[in-house]
Amino acid sequence: MDEKELKELFEQLEAQGWKPQLCERHVPYFSNGVPAGYPDNPGDYDGEMVPIPLSFLKICDFVLAVHGDSMKDAGILNGDDVIVKHDVRFEDGDVVVAWLDGETSLKSYYKDDDGEVWLVPANDAYTPIRVSDYTTVYILGKVTKISKKAPRMSYSVMRKSLQKMQEKQCRKLTDDMVRDALTQVLTDIKVGRMWFCVYRALVDVGYLRKGGYEQLKVRMDELFPENEFNISLREISRMDVGSFSKPASRWNEEDAPVTGKRFKEYHKLCTALTDLLNAQMTEQSNEKQGKNKAKTR
Repeated sequence: MDEKELKELFEQLEAQGWKPQLCERHVPYFSNGVPAGYPDNPGDYDGEMVPIPLSFLKICDFVLAVHGDSMKDAGILNGDDVIVKHDVRFEDGDVVVAWLDGETSLKSYYKDDDGEVWLVPANDAYTPIRVSDYTTVYILGKVTKISKKAPRMSYSVMRKSLQKMQEKQCRKLTDDMVRDALTQVLTDIKVGRMWFCVYRALVDVGYLRKGGYEQLKVRMDELFPENEFNISLREISRMDVGSFSKPASRWNEEDAPVTGKRFKEYHKLCTALTDLLNAQMTEQSNEKQGKNKAKTR
C-alpha cells in the first residue's frame, strides 16, 4: 500500500466516524512489572514491544499492564494498560509507576509537610506506602493515558440480574396454575428420576431457580400434601448434565444422560409441561389485558 492508498483509506475511515492513526513507532510493553534498569537504559531492552502512533511519542516511553485493584477509584482497573512517560518531576496527585525493592507499584504521588514522599492507593482497602521505608526505590514515570480493557460484567452481577428476572416470572405463575398443569402430566412420570423433567420445566418458566432440587421437593409437598411422590434429589441432580442442563428446547440426544426411547419420553414430558405452563401464563396475561381495556372504556 503506497502513501496515496493509505491516505484514501484514512479518509474513508474518518468519514465513517473513526479516528485512524498510523502506528509506526514501538515502545516497551511490560505485562508483569517493570525492571529496575528501565527506562534508564532503554537501549538494552529486548522484550515485548507495542506500536504507538506518532502523536503518543511525547507522552509515552513505555506501556504497563495493570494488575490488581489498588487504583480502581481513579478509574484504573485490573487488565487496563497505562501509558507512562519517564519523568523526574512529580506533583501531588500524579499517578506514578514506582519500583520498590524489586516490585512495581502503581500509586498516586504525594509529598507531605515533612517532605516525606508517599504512594497513595485509590482504594480504601489498601494503605499508603511511605517511600522511605524501602531500601531501593525508583520512581520510573507518571501515567499520561489509560488504555481501557473491553468492558465485562461480573458473574455475580449477571447472576443477580437473572435471579431478579426469574423472581418476576415466578409471580406470573400461581400455585394453582402449577398444580393444574402438573395434574395433567403426573401419570406420565413412570420412575423417580423422571421428576427431573418437572424440575427442568419449572426452571424454564421461572417457577424454580436453577439448582433448586430441594425447592422442587418442598413445593411438591405443598402443592400435593395428599400425595407422597418418589422424588430423589440425588437422581435429579445426576440428570442435570450435558444438554439436560439447558432449556428443553436445546436438548440433544448426543449430549444427554439418556438416549433412544427414554430420551424421547423425557423430552416429551418436559415439553408438554412447559407448554401447559406457558399456556396458563398466556391466558392469565390475556385476561388481565382484557380487564384493563374494559376499565379504559
